[in-house]
Amino acid sequence: MRINRTLVPFLVVVALTGMLPARAAAQIEQGDKRFSFDGTISKSTAAGADVEGNVSGELGWYVRRNIALKGGVGIFFSGSNTLELIAVGSEFNMAEAGDTKIPFVSLDVGTLFGSGLSAFVVQPGVGAHFFLSRQTSFDAQLLYRYTTVSVAGASGNDGTIELNFGLSFFFGGGAKR
Repeated sequence: MRINRTLVPFLVVVALTGMLPARAAAQIEQGDKRFSFDGTISKSTAAGADVEGNVSGELGWYVRRNIALKGGVGIFFSGSNTLELIAVGSEFNMAEAGDTKIPFVSLDVGTLFGSGLSAFVVQPGVGAHFFLSRQTSFDAQLLYRYTTVSVAGASGNDGTIELNFGLSFFFGGGAKR
């Protein structure tokens, strides 16, 4: 398997982050809220596809220590095309009191639109929050984005693997903030 050169720096960051000692214990509690923003570089599984990217923001609310409901918006770009995303989803994490690295699984559903295109998107993923302070984490996530696309009466499906990096800021709700 050959790895695209644009992904190598991001893979190195993920590997190094996992080896560094964490700087602060996580304090995720029921009622906490999270604002996060991230960026993605992706490569479609379709033959001859270009590398794409996106920038997105998300707001989540922890209904329990380990379950978050979330909603977000994003902008996708590929060449001269730009698309907007609106999505909702959930995250299940394996948080324990005092953890510094919290793995999670997530599932998001949403719609992409723009440039005469509309699409339904499903994104399962796995990742981890690496806490830099009690309220800030560096996040790494691997997603599979399945898209059903409709353009000018034609339709099709596509699968994309995304390696996603970002920052999250936790606030409110929790007793230990």
